Amino acid sequence: MAAERAALHHTGSDAEVLGALRAEIEAAASSRAPRARRLAAPDRDALMGLDGRLHQALYHATGNPYLETTLGQYYNLALRLWYAFIDRLDDVAGHVGGHVELVEAVLAGDAATASRLASEHVEAFERAVLEAELHHSVVLTPSGA
Repeated sequence: MAAERAALHHTGSDAEVLGALRAEIEAAASSRAPRARRLAAPDRDALMGLDGRLHQALYHATGNPYLETTLGQYYNLALRLWYAFIDRLDDVAGHVGGHVELVEAVLAGDAATASRLASEHVEAFERAVLEAELHHSVVLTPSGA
């Protein structure tokens, strides 16, 4: 919904911010070794900061301050999941780099593509967290069992 609204309602100022963030994401993605699987903490933190700024810019571009606030709160909850699992997630850089196409769709005013890409992005995040939990969970048994 937010990506679709951003594609339809972004302003010239929003377009400038999103374009600059797209360039930052492209630079960050290209500076990584071919899809570096695990990132050092400073790289992760910088990448997640970029991710947060991009999400906030997309939410702002919807032109709906209530939606922007609500999505910001949901993003904060999702960020808690990221950091709970980040050491076990593969290809964090690839996940953040996947925003490039989404931003391009928003800037082109292609609401349908922006909506589809945003849904795929959320689903990919969900799968990544579930896989990390599934493959790395520890089964605890009561002592003495």
